[in-house]
Amino acid sequence: MEKANYHLNGFYVGEFKKNNDLDNLIRSINEIHAGNLKPGFELVEKYKLSKDLRPDVFNYDTSFVDILFSNNIPKLLKDVVGRNLYLAHIQLRISYPGESSYMSWHRDTHVYGGKVVGNIPPVHKIIFYPTVQGKEDDKISLIPGSHRKVFTNKFIDYLQVFLSKRKTIKSSDSKFMLFNTELFHHVVPEVEDKGSFRLIYSFAEEEQLNQYDQHAMIDSYKEKIKNN
Repeated sequence: MEKANYHLNGFYVGEFKKNNDLDNLIRSINEIHAGNLKPGFELVEKYKLSKDLRPDVFNYDTSFVDILFSNNIPKLLKDVVGRNLYLAHIQLRISYPGESSYMSWHRDTHVYGGKVVGNIPPVHKIIFYPTVQGKEDDKISLIPGSHRKVFTNKFIDYLQVFLSKRKTIKSSDSKFMLFNTELFHHVVPEVEDKGSFRLIYSFAEEEQLNQYDQHAMIDSYKEKIKNN
């Protein structure tokens, strides 16, 4: 039934086990939030009102990948999405408050006027929004099923944003969201004064992995799959 629901709605909400990997993951994120970054790492602006951990997330702490295997995420992806997907990219991003969010309504993958933007087939992402001191805030809005209602005319496609029901995901210290990135989604404007983090994992088909430059991480993930 989960596979059918994911096919219809384009997203799935799961929950990480409360174990040492989750504790270590949250501790690492909280230390970064407090400004206590490990040597050689920094937060760098990519989009306005946000910053990403650089040079990468994979080498910052083992918990960022360990959490995936202690929760059997490779199997979850196969069960819910219906095929084998591989870790292609990890982002740790902080969003800051402002008049708007750093990303308005969009699809990561779309084709308007014959111009292709994003991956085909679209990648699937897991996003974890840890709370700030236990406060659960709205983080992302989705339009369920919009990945199955795709138009090549941008104006017609975006009418769904105004005419469709929305689902909003809140921050949580254990829950995560898996979604098809062809789904219309929108980052909710930040309300925390010092901003809040989101941990973003991108999963792609094996033949798409050559588009990504985190080769050591990709190879390590594949090796872990073989050994688990």
